[in-house]
Amino acid sequence: MTNGKQRLALLGASGSIGQATLNVVRCSDRYEVRAMSGYKNSTTMIALIREFRPAHVVMVDEQAAAVVAAKVTDLDVQVEAGPTALIALACAEDIDTVIAGIVGCAGLASTLAAIHADKRILLANKESLVVGGHLVRQAIAQSQARVLPIDSEHNALFQCMPARLQQQASIDQAACEAMHIERLVLTASGGPFLHWNDQQLATVTIEQACKHPNWSM
Repeated sequence: MTNGKQRLALLGASGSIGQATLNVVRCSDRYEVRAMSGYKNSTTMIALIREFRPAHVVMVDEQAAAVVAAKVTDLDVQVEAGPTALIALACAEDIDTVIAGIVGCAGLASTLAAIHADKRILLANKESLVVGGHLVRQAIAQSQARVLPIDSEHNALFQCMPARLQQQASIDQAACEAMHIERLVLTASGGPFLHWNDQQLATVTIEQACKHPNWSM
């Protein structure tokens, strides 16, 4: 921390998680946005850089990085490009907390890097757990990192846990059973299978699952 403020690295700053995080920062003097990343939305990133004045910025898209760098030459900010720079950003020494808000499987590598660097990670990228949950658990077990869920569904589950479990680095099945938690149930408010019965659900295909009425899957 510097001056009592948590130094944040916001991965996926131009997305919905990034925007929600920045709204919190705007309302508090407890945080400093030390670093941020984006994909290729250069216009949004330039505006955010001018507002929050991070020291480090990574654009995954190289052309976007060049555009951003050319527009912020008057500021004391280092702009880099590519996945390797993103990973370095996630484990930089001057970062206390990493907000993992990159969408999809693309967020796994930077999340793992932050864990290996013993960061405090606020995880919105649940896809990382879907595709690499075993890797994430192994990394947590071998580090001093703390991973906290901030996306809606898995944060709701986390808040249902007893305080003792919430303090653990990782919550596994054995820990839940020791606290007499047998199962957790998520209910759905809609989706392609709303009102389907058990017999219909038994024959669901990938194509049907991806045909969501509200979201592009």
